[in-house]
Amino acid sequence: MFIATFINELKRQEKMIYVNQELKKRNAKVSENIVDLTEILKDTECKFIKKNIENKGKVYGFALFGFSGLLGLEFYPGRRFGTEVSDYAKSAHVNGIIHSDEDLKKYQFKDKEIDGIKKELGLKEKDSFIIVSDSDSKARKAIEFAIARAKKQIENGFSF
Repeated sequence: MFIATFINELKRQEKMIYVNQELKKRNAKVSENIVDLTEILKDTECKFIKKNIENKGKVYGFALFGFSGLLGLEFYPGRRFGTEVSDYAKSAHVNGIIHSDEDLKKYQFKDKEIDGIKKELGLKEKDSFIIVSDSDSKARKAIEFAIARAKKQIENGFSF
């Protein structure tokens, strides 16, 4: 078990370096602008977002310029770069995050909602987004943590 864990960590660190180099090559940027997307998703069929909105919660998001395809990059089975960012967000005690490299149809998002999110965040083809839904304070804190983690990836590419 120890050897498998060690090998997975080596793979993870190797991919972290790759992501860092790729982000620098793309001149990627992390927006610090936290955008309230609640109105865009007010009629969503995404169950947990719908429930949060019904309970007076919020949906916040931010843009990741130049990140397209990297959040979904698998480090090893069950672990992706998006998981790294999600772990930071979860420290605000939210259930997790949704990012644009995921299959958004599995969350029952409509194309109109996805297009609305992209437009509101000012995204282009090579950009990504992250959204979080929970109570106002939890969702905002989770987004702040996710922003910090994404920025850290551009700065040094390592995470221990």
